[in-house]
Amino acid sequence: MGYSRQVTAARQPSPTADGYICLTPDMDDRWIRCFEVVGRPEVLKQERFSTPTLRQRHLGELYTIIAQITPQKTTKEWLRIFRDADIPAKQVNSLEDLLTDPQLEAVHFFEEREHPTEGRFRQVRHAVKFGARPNPNIGFAPLLGGNNDEIEAELGMAAPAAKN
Repeated sequence: MGYSRQVTAARQPSPTADGYICLTPDMDDRWIRCFEVVGRPEVLKQERFSTPTLRQRHLGELYTIIAQITPQKTTKEWLRIFRDADIPAKQVNSLEDLLTDPQLEAVHFFEEREHPTEGRFRQVRHAVKFGARPNPNIGFAPLLGGNNDEIEAELGMAAPAAKN
């Protein structure tokens, strides 16, 4: 059950000489070009990979073979090769790399905010923008117990009466 390209266990980042790369040659012509540019066109001549239907049926094996080839070059080399062949690919960032990733910087993925008691912090911007409210200013989460009164009132629980 599920979309086979997404649930294929072998569809994972492929190791390179200096990191990892994700690639998605999902259309059949891209699989053909992919094996040409990695220098292994003979792979698709094997019976189990010889037609689009068979390639789809054995998708996990194709990704496994690619993952055995990609350590031969650096991530940057593969990105150039796959870009030139019109095969979608992207480097896998380390956590440290995320803050300087050109795409994430271009879309202002991270934003800094100031919490009134906790100080300055960085967060991921909201993923959806609406025309009527393009930059929603969502408040901060309450501190522990900070909204107990509101929750109890919403649940119909009365606060205990004060004793004299």
